[in-house]
Amino acid sequence: MQWIMREMANRSCIVIKTISVQNKQMKEYQHMIGEDPQLVRTLHTARLVAGADAPVLINGGKGAGKSSLARVIHVNSARRDHGFTMINCAGVDDRRFPLNSLSNGDRTISEIISGTLVFKELDELSSAAQAGLMRFMDSASAESLRIIATSNMDLQLQVEKGEFRQDLYFRINVIPLSLPDLNSRESDVPLLIAYFTKCFSLQHKRRAPLYSAATFKILKKYQWPGNVQELRNFCERMVLLLPGKRIGAENLPAEMSDEKVCAANGAVINLPDGGIDLSQLEQNLIRQALDNSSGNRSRAARLLGITRDKLNYRIKKYALTIS
Repeated sequence: MQWIMREMANRSCIVIKTISVQNKQMKEYQHMIGEDPQLVRTLHTARLVAGADAPVLINGGKGAGKSSLARVIHVNSARRDHGFTMINCAGVDDRRFPLNSLSNGDRTISEIISGTLVFKELDELSSAAQAGLMRFMDSASAESLRIIATSNMDLQLQVEKGEFRQDLYFRINVIPLSLPDLNSRESDVPLLIAYFTKCFSLQHKRRAPLYSAATFKILKKYQWPGNVQELRNFCERMVLLLPGKRIGAENLPAEMSDEKVCAANGAVINLPDGGIDLSQLEQNLIRQALDNSSGNRSRAARLLGITRDKLNYRIKKYALTIS
């Protein structure tokens, strides 16, 4: 199979560029479809480092495809024929972590040790579990593993706050990769909708619904707080409920209505008679977004309707100190 990179002029044929995956595994890579420059750069970097065994830290919002990217790295590595084990760090038992988690499942420890080990939602680890993971990273067992970690939070900021171990952060953050949120990939929305609609049409043996230009405009402006996973669920719902129908604004879920999308993207601010300090207003909004997202820059960028790169640029521009 291949990655969807562009849509043909007739809108019925999708051209895909490959990174060696099997058809049966395609569901693992659906989050990687798109032509957004940041996404393409991230995939290119992932492909370059797949052959090495250096630890990788993948950052991004929930539903952005971090687990899928971890599997992309695995299947393009020399360890592809060995185990791919994922440990969800949210709510793990602190005792003997991560060895107690490795004991679960049908595979033996030796099979796991020869493959790729992914720590999902690393930012959720308690201090005790972080200490356990640091001991594991220093052990002989870890030397024969490919370690990948994913995080919803900005771990560097968590280190600065004293909420994440600095030594563990430096051990894992050898190859940093960042996945953009879907609301910063507006041009990818039609590609993803076309792809998922076709997949679910075949899976459920129903005619694919059609989307009007006006509907696409609304869907491209929608913020997609659940990222690609939310869009995937939406496409399946449309295939099941409206097979072969033309999807108009009236068929969209309430949260995607034209009025709510416009309100979220174009709230009116009344300009005072005395004017405003625009740069100060922007700084205040950035601080509010970071506070509301607990310092997660990807989430803060989503709240502000800009990309993470643009947010980082503005933080540096105003020399903002993030507490």
